[in-house]
Amino acid sequence: MTPAPLRDQAAMDRQAVAACMQAAGMRILNQAWRHDGRSLDVVAAQDRTLIICHIKSAETGDPVPDGLLTQGQKTRLRRTAASWMIANGVIFGELRIDVAIVVTDAAGARCVAAYQPAAG
Repeated sequence: MTPAPLRDQAAMDRQAVAACMQAAGMRILNQAWRHDGRSLDVVAAQDRTLIICHIKSAETGDPVPDGLLTQGQKTRLRRTAASWMIANGVIFGELRIDVAIVVTDAAGARCVAAYQPAAG
């Protein structure tokens, strides 16, 4: 089981990313959705597109890697997104997987440093 401080930090990170996504015009549908041992950090929609946002943590100054998600991670996220749609009885025309990087700045505050669609 994840220790409470880490669970709380993860929840705050999801809230920060969800606020960023809402500001960009997306509608938040779910956070921390879990099913059969798999999870989705943030589930959102924009028009006919279902958006799955995977959140990564980093320290300020850490380089942002080019390949933010492996092909295996993308496949698992797509399968979990399909499970989410079945569980919620909805269908979307498109599926997009995005990645958000949340960092701790020098003062110890958490902020969304990057948000982008995952390539491929």
